[in-house]
Amino acid sequence: MQWILGAIGIYGLYYWSKISRPKLFFEKTDFNKKIIERCRHLRETYYPSLLFPPNGHLITMFGAVLRSYKPILYTREVIVTKDGGELCIDWVTTDSSNETFILVVLPGLVGSSSSPYISNFVSHASENLKGWKIAVLNARGTGDTPLKTKQMYSGAWTEDIRFLGRRLRDQYPHSTLFAIGFSLGANVLVKYLGEEGTNTPFAGAISMSNPYDLLLSNATMNGRLKKELYGRALVSGLISYLRRHHQVFLSVDGLDVEHALRSKSVGDFDERIVIKLFGYATVEDYYRDASSCRYVHRVAVPLLSVTCEDDPILDVSGIPTDTCKANPHLIFMNLKSGGHVASLEGFQFWGTSYADRVAVQFLKSFVEIKD
Repeated sequence: MQWILGAIGIYGLYYWSKISRPKLFFEKTDFNKKIIERCRHLRETYYPSLLFPPNGHLITMFGAVLRSYKPILYTREVIVTKDGGELCIDWVTTDSSNETFILVVLPGLVGSSSSPYISNFVSHASENLKGWKIAVLNARGTGDTPLKTKQMYSGAWTEDIRFLGRRLRDQYPHSTLFAIGFSLGANVLVKYLGEEGTNTPFAGAISMSNPYDLLLSNATMNGRLKKELYGRALVSGLISYLRRHHQVFLSVDGLDVEHALRSKSVGDFDERIVIKLFGYATVEDYYRDASSCRYVHRVAVPLLSVTCEDDPILDVSGIPTDTCKANPHLIFMNLKSGGHVASLEGFQFWGTSYADRVAVQFLKSFVEIKD
């Protein structure tokens, strides 16, 4: 009995050590102060899920494997790009939807509109952002979407979000555009915003679980434990992607598709496929160019970044919180616990996450302040 009580006590102390308020990094501009005042979730204490120890690995794995979600009824729009490729945009509207606000969602590596973390976010957003239109940009060939040309996607490829942003601006000239990215999708979004500066049609954006420095992220993913827990799942998704679009890649000179199908890590796949398609000399050159930490200082619209210190996919030393001192458009929010695109809370490991609630409240607060 004593050892049971002791174990409960140790667990309680461990859990209590993970409870904290978010760390916020920002310049004290009028806009930022108003956002933080209105968006109470940015200031409230985060209580990790009580159903398992609040460890970044466990939260991430439970979030990925056991997290339930509501099926979303999407309306698909297929857009043909200048190079002959197809972008599949999955739209969600409510009965009261109009063209006033549009939110573009960018999933992570091999993710799509049907991924549980995207479905949960879209469900929460559609319930709480009444009157908004939500558009999930499926990266080329992901989910059930086709790959019409050899132009796939990567962590450095920003042309598709650039193309979609301009198209939405022209198609909905009276709408205010926002964007949110998850994981690799967040990296692509922040890189794009830094490249565009004031030229982006997006009024504001949110970055969720962004690795920021892909060189550091790749290095941390090369550890034995992380290779087994996450590397296998990620490379399996990439190999499935390659198998589905096998004929497209076989037509590309210089690609050894069979060799790529035997990739044991994301790095292997990037070396055998991605750098050859995108013209990089080495995988290190690709990761360096793709890293959004090199572009975030040039972001010229309000950007909320949400990361967790125990995120097993990224290296926290690569999160550029110091950039907030030089760029008044940034608000960086770091949680002590929460894992990767998870941040499950309370007595649940399903449905809406803490980060989802923060993101939606940020968007609502943004609109209220601008009005």
